[in-house]
Amino acid sequence: MSDVLLQNKTLLIVDDEPDLRGILSSELEYLGAKVYQAENVSAAKFIIDQHHIDLVISDIRMPGGTGIDLLNYIKSKSSDAPPVILITGFADISNKSAIEKGAAALLSKPFLLEDLFQMANNLTTNH
Repeated sequence: MSDVLLQNKTLLIVDDEPDLRGILSSELEYLGAKVYQAENVSAAKFIIDQHHIDLVISDIRMPGGTGIDLLNYIKSKSSDAPPVILITGFADISNKSAIEKGAAALLSKPFLLEDLFQMANNLTTNH
């Protein structure tokens, strides 16, 4: 895979697990993306309000708000909102339900980094 797959793309990773945020950020930066990190929905909203974001990758279950709350916030801001990939370690939402709520995709933990990279590339290329 090319190391510039996500060149000139800006991504936001939202997860309360710092290790996962760090791994994903490092890997996505290696692929050429600029990556912001947020540990919760409140921090994510601040970043979204301050920067152009091409793609959001968000955990669903976090203290102080859910990935669904963030998805609703993003969708309410603009008709040209960035696509959102939701990730979860729980069976609390189905892929169909996530898509119906406006998510671009749902990944269940553990997931293959390659799957996430391909999704990120497809979604930012088409957005």
